[in-house]
Formats: sequence, structure tokens, C-alpha cells
Amino acid sequence: MAVNVNSPSSLKIPRKFFSEPELRAWAEQLQTILFQLSNRTGGYTDDIAELIVDNQEIIARLDAVETQISEINISIADVEASIATIEDTITTIQSDITALQEAVEAITKNNEVLVKSSSDLSGTLSSTKEYFIDGVIDMTGVEVTVPSGGLNIRGYNFDVSQLVCSDDNYELFKSTSGGNVSLRDVGITVSGTSSAVFNLVPVDSNRAIEIISVNFNNCTSLGEIQGYRQYFESGTGRFGGTPELTLSGSMDGSRVTSSIVRGLDNITSLFKAGTGLTFSGRFISDMNVDLPTTGALINFSDTNITNDESLEFVGAYVTRGGTVDPTDTTIFPNIDADNVKAKWKSNTGLPNTNKYLNTDCTTEVETVIVASSTFYPLLGTFTVNDSVHFDMPTNGEFRLLTGYGAFSIIANLVIEGAANDEIEVRVTKSTDGGTTFPTEINQIKRTINNLSGSRDVAFFPINFIATLAKDDRLRLEVENTSGTGNVTMELASYFMISEV
Repeated sequence: MAVNVNSPSSLKIPRKFFSEPELRAWAEQLQTILFQLSNRTGGYTDDIAELIVDNQEIIARLDAVETQISEINISIADVEASIATIEDTITTIQSDITALQEAVEAITKNNEVLVKSSSDLSGTLSSTKEYFIDGVIDMTGVEVTVPSGGLNIRGYNFDVSQLVCSDDNYELFKSTSGGNVSLRDVGITVSGTSSAVFNLVPVDSNRAIEIISVNFNNCTSLGEIQGYRQYFESGTGRFGGTPELTLSGSMDGSRVTSSIVRGLDNITSLFKAGTGLTFSGRFISDMNVDLPTTGALINFSDTNITNDESLEFVGAYVTRGGTVDPTDTTIFPNIDADNVKAKWKSNTGLPNTNKYLNTDCTTEVETVIVASSTFYPLLGTFTVNDSVHFDMPTNGEFRLLTGYGAFSIIANLVIEGAANDEIEVRVTKSTDGGTTFPTEINQIKRTINNLSGSRDVAFFPINFIATLAKDDRLRLEVENTSGTGNVTMELASYFMISEV
């Protein structure tokens, strides 16, 4: 910033200099030099003064900066104080987390026993703790007694956590009055001669066994389970060995689901009926099984199953040596899909239960029409050619033995009568054991054709769908709406029922 100053005054030459030409010339020259010097140095500005002013401005600015720095220092102090507060809070939270972790670990330790050796599973075990298998545990010389309050065993998975033993005459889990048993995420190998995984008898009839994500590897036998209310498997595997399981006594039911069987030696039966085995509920499975050269999937009979349709294979896949053959009856030697105790659906390698009845007329019997427009049971001897879950308790009455569902009713009847008589045939249903047939579910009307010769007949094609429940009965009835002429169902007329 330039500072204005007064212009220099003109140099006044004394008059006496004018009288001397040389002095006058010198004075004029001096005046010219001073004028030029004034112009060259800024004329009307003063650099020194300007420097003084600039310095004052710098000082003022420095004062402002110093003020700002002071304010920043105050802000920094506030931030540092806040950070210190946050750090204290974090320290408190970390302390709380540590305390919580210690509390959780204490709780976990109170309810979990880490099994690192067989000695951790010896002696009297606690029913209030979970035994966690940490690694592959050699169970040589140690058998696990299931306490009456139950036993819970779990691992990381069936590869990392295992119980193994090759002792002869050995039982891994045993009890004479055991409680519930829960096995999860472990692998089990019991490979000694005459050895087995289980020999379990419950303390009462209200105990259950649940086995989830467990592999049985090269086991000599899975042993015997007696009188447990329920046996449940999910996500299990049987690989190698002869892992037969015997079920004995009275049981509510059993489910084995999402399980696989591969690489077995020859067996008698994968599931075996032991002494007094009965299921008051059901046995159901969707297993994926490859059987060895010899051996059954089940050797149960219908006497082991209390209720109809309670031996269920639904969505199972069964092979023998890799070959699918649903006609191989050695897979199920004592019962089949047609038995009323069976309900087998959507299987591969096993037959499926398809309910149906196939009958035809094998003896002609005249139906006497006493009154016109009145229905009478259509007479004639019906012979059952084949049936599954249907029977004929009385001639001409066809009964569903199990379940509930939709059925296709198909018949082709040839009925002889008086020419030009109008005949109606209907199918009726009884729900009271055949005492009455009040429900008409289909009706068809035809006129007796006037044919050449002595044979005048009408043809009655029947095809419809009806819903039936267990113990419902169907029968054919006929009426003559034209008079009282008798009618006769001819030989080879047929009546069929088939599950939709």
C-alpha cells in the first residue's frame, strides 16, 4: 500500500546566480537532476512510510492469527476431553463385556462337560449336563451307562467328534432303567466281535431316543432298543459293517428320515422286529438305502403294526447292489405294499400302495322286480379278481378297508330284460356297515334293445369319481320304470374301483 507524500518544492536559484552564466547553468542542471530523481523514485510516494504501514498491517494480522490459534487450542482441549470421556466409556463397556463373557462361560461350564478322553464318560453321568465330544475319543474299556434322568451327547460334527471302540463283547450305550437319549453331530464306530452300539431299556414307557446328524461307521451292530416310546433319526448315515437295529416291546412309533445307507456287508435285516414289538402309532421312513447282496430292509410283519396304513415308506429310494428292483420281495419278506397295514407312496425300488378292486359277474341271477319304479339290489354272483385295501364282505357289496380319498368307479354292465323296457341302474353308498344304502352317487338310464332272437339287452357304461372313507360300501341297484319285468345281469359284466 503506497503512502502519499508532498511533492518536493522547486529549487529556487538565488538571483545573483543569474548574473553569472556558469552558476546559472549549474543551478538549472541541478534542478533537472532533482526533478528526474523525484520522478524515478515514485514522485508522490514514500517507500519507507509504506513499509511502516505494511508492517503494522502484518502485526495486526498476526494478532488475529494468534487469537484464532488460541481459539483452536481451546477447541482441541474440548475434543481431547471428549475423547478421554469416550475412552472411559469404552473401557467400561469392555469391562462389562468381559464380565458377561465370564458369566456365560460359567453358565456353559455348569451345563457342559468337555469330553477329551473316555474317562469323562465313565462312571455315573449327569442328566443335567451336555457332554461335548472334543475330538476322536477312544472308548476302549469304557461303556456308557445311561442314567434314568437321560443322557445328552453332542459334538462339532460327525467327522471331528467321534466315539470309537474295537473291543469284543462291548456295548457303547447301555441301561436297564435309562431315560431319554439325545445324540447329535457325532460319529460312532463299534467294530468288535459281538459288540453293539445300544442295549437300552427305559425306566418307564414314556422315554424317547433322538439321533440327529450321526454317522455309524463300520459298526458290528446297532444293538437293541426295548420299550422306548419313540425312536427318531434324522440326517444319519450307516456306512460299512452290519448296522442292524432291533426294536422290541411296545412303542408308539419311529421315524427315520433323510438318512443314507451304503457299503454294508451282508445282513439279515436293517430293521429287525424283536420280542413283543408293536407300534401303536406308525413306523415311517424315506431312507436312501443300498442293500448288500443279501439282507432285508425290514422284517416286520403286520402283527407288529397295530393300526391300518401305519407302516409307511414315502419317498424312499431302495436298491440292492445299486440296482432298482421293486419286485424284489426279499427287501420286505413278511409284509408288502398291498397289506392293509402298509401305506407306501412315491417310492423308487419299493412297490407303492395303489388301492383298487376288480370284480366281474361269474354267475347270472335274475333280479325280481316286484314293483315298477322301485330300486332293488342287482343280483348275480360277483367274483373279486384282485383287490388292494378293498374287499367284498357280502356278495355285491364293495368295502374300502383303509383311509379316505377320491376313487374312480368304472363298470360295464350288460342287462337282459323285456324289449323296450326302460331300466335305470345306480351306484349307492352305505356308511353304516351295509345296513342301509341311502346315498345315490351315480345313476344311468337305458332302454332294453329289441334285438333279433330271444336276447334283448341294454348296455350300461359307468364312469365317475366319488369320495370314500374307511368302511364305506358301494353296491349296484336296478329299477324298471316301465313295469315289473325282471332283469338279469349277464356274465362278464364288470365293476371296478381305483384310487385316483
